[in-house]
Amino acid sequence: MNYMDFVLIVDKNNKPCIPIKNGKAGYLLREHKAEIINHEPLVIKRTDDYNSDLENRDIFELKVDSGYLNIGFSVSDNDHEYIAGQVKMLNGMSNRLLERKSMRSSRRNRLRYRKNKNIDYKTVHNPTYKNGNEDGWFAPSIVHKMETHIRIIEQLKQWVPIDKVIVEVANFDIAAMDAYLKDGTILNGKDYQNGEMKGYENVVSYVRARDNYSCYFCNKKKKKDGTLKEKPKRIEVHHKIPRSWGGTNNPGNLICVCQGCHQKIHSNNNNNKYFKELLEQALQENTFKDSTYMNIVRWELLNRLTEKYPELDIEAEYGYNTKLIEKKQV
Repeated sequence: MNYMDFVLIVDKNNKPCIPIKNGKAGYLLREHKAEIINHEPLVIKRTDDYNSDLENRDIFELKVDSGYLNIGFSVSDNDHEYIAGQVKMLNGMSNRLLERKSMRSSRRNRLRYRKNKNIDYKTVHNPTYKNGNEDGWFAPSIVHKMETHIRIIEQLKQWVPIDKVIVEVANFDIAAMDAYLKDGTILNGKDYQNGEMKGYENVVSYVRARDNYSCYFCNKKKKKDGTLKEKPKRIEVHHKIPRSWGGTNNPGNLICVCQGCHQKIHSNNNNNKYFKELLEQALQENTFKDSTYMNIVRWELLNRLTEKYPELDIEAEYGYNTKLIEKKQV
C-alpha cells in the first residue's frame, strides 16, 4: 500500500477530513491534538474542535480496479493522490464450505436426538435459501468477492471524504480468447456458432472423439511399429482436476484413459505419478475463471454500490478508456 506522504485524518465526530502531510500529523500528535486510531494505513483522529464540514476541498475520487484475485484502488483529487494500493482476495472458498459442511454433519451425527411426533418436519424444516435455480443467485465464492469490493470502499469512505467512485469493469469474449490462444484464430460472425463441440451430443462424446477413442497413457507405450504393447480395456473419461477439488466438466479438464490406467490414476488415494502428471497439465491450461467472474459481476457490483451509497456518484469505466486517459496524462 502506498501512502504518498499523506496521513488520513478524521475529526472528533469521526467524519473524514482532507489528508494532511506527515509533518503536520506529527505536530498534532506531539501537541496532543490528535491520536492514532489505525496503523495500516496510518489514520489519526483530532481531539480538538476542528470540524471537517468547514473545509473547502475539491471533489475526491475513489478509483477501483475490480478483479478476480486482486483489487486495486486509488483516492485522489485534482492535485494529489492521497492513497493507493492493492488488496489480494481470499481464495479456496468452495473448499472451506465443503470442510464446514463435513464438520457440521459429523457433529450432528454424534448428537442423540429424538424427533418430536407432534411436528411436521417436511413443513418446518423446508429450506428457504436460494439454491441456484432462482434469479439473482450467485455462488458463495462470487458473493464473497463482491462483498470484499464493498468492504474496501466502505473502509476508505470512513477515512477519506469520497464524493465519486469510478469502478473499472471489463467485458471478455471468452470464446474469442480461447480460439486465439489455441491456434491464433480470430472469430467473426458465424464462427461463434461453430464451436469445438458442434455436432456432438454431449461433452463425453466430444472428448472420446477428440482423443481418438484411445488411452492417453497407453499411446505413450507404443511399439516401434506403432502398435500398442497391450490391448487397452474399456475407454473411460477422467477429470484431471477432480470435481471435489473444484474441477469442472469443461473439455479441457477431461481426458480419455482406459479402465486399467484409470485405476492406476486413483491408486494410493491419488498420490501417484499418473495423477500428478495430468493434474500438472490441467493447472497449466487457461480456465478463464477470472474472465467469467468479471462478466458475471460487473453490473451486479455497480448495482449493489448504487443501492448502498445513493449519496455518491458511482460510474463504470472500461479498461481501454482508462488506458487512453493514462496516455493523455503522460
